[in-house]
Amino acid sequence: MLVDTREVSSGANQLVQQLRTKHHSKVLVVSLQTCSFVIGNRCAVIRKSVSDLSLVANRTKLAEQLRKTHANYDQVYLIAEKDRIKVQKGWQSSANAVHPAKHQNFQSTLVLISQTKTLLLQSESQEETADLLYDLACDQKNTGCEIDAQLADIATISSNTGDKKGKRMKNFIQIYSAIPGLSFVDILTLCFQFQSFKEAVESSIVQLRSRCKFRIRIAEIIYRFFRHNFDIRMTPL
Repeated sequence: MLVDTREVSSGANQLVQQLRTKHHSKVLVVSLQTCSFVIGNRCAVIRKSVSDLSLVANRTKLAEQLRKTHANYDQVYLIAEKDRIKVQKGWQSSANAVHPAKHQNFQSTLVLISQTKTLLLQSESQEETADLLYDLACDQKNTGCEIDAQLADIATISSNTGDKKGKRMKNFIQIYSAIPGLSFVDILTLCFQFQSFKEAVESSIVQLRSRCKFRIRIAEIIYRFFRHNFDIRMTPL
C-alpha cells in the first residue's frame, strides 16, 4: 500500500501504525500528488476529516482533487473520517468535533460527492480508517489488482534520494508523472520495465502492452505523449 507523504506529516501516524501492526500490511510513504493512498493498480483513496468537508470554501479544491484523481484511477474512494479531540490521556474521536451549524454543510458536501463516480465511506477514527483501507486492499488482491511487490521496491528505491540510483529513479517518476491518465502504479511499472528512459520513449504500443501489461488506452496515451508532447533533449537523462 502506498501512502502520501502529506498524510504522515498531517498526523496519520496512528493509522499507518495500525496498518503495519494489526494488519501486517507493507506500507510505503511516497509523494502521490493527487490522492492519500493507492491500494491497487488503478484504485486510489482520498482521506478527509469531517471538519474539512464541512467548510464550503473547501469544495472547489476538493472538486479539483477528485477530478485529477479520477483522471488517473478507475476506482476512487473518499473516506470521511471523524475529527479527533485532545483529551487528558491522548486523542479520541468526537461526535461534537464539528459545530452543529456546519453539520448541514457536511451533509450537502456528501450529497455532492455521491453524485460523482466517487465511492464514499465514513469512519469513526484512524483505526477504523485503517480497517477500511485493509479491506479495500484485500478486495484489490482478490481481483488480481494488487500492487506488485517489485513495484513497491521501486517506490522504496526512489524515496532514497541520497543514493545515486534513488535519485535517478525519482527523476524517472517525475517525468512519467507528466503523462496524463497514469496511476502511480503505471508510473512505477514504466520505471521497472525499462532500464533507460530512451528505451521507454522509443517503445511501440505493442511493446508497451506486452512488457507493462497496459491496457491499449494507457499504452496509446504513453505512445502519443512521447511522440507529440515530449522532447527528450529537455531531460537530464
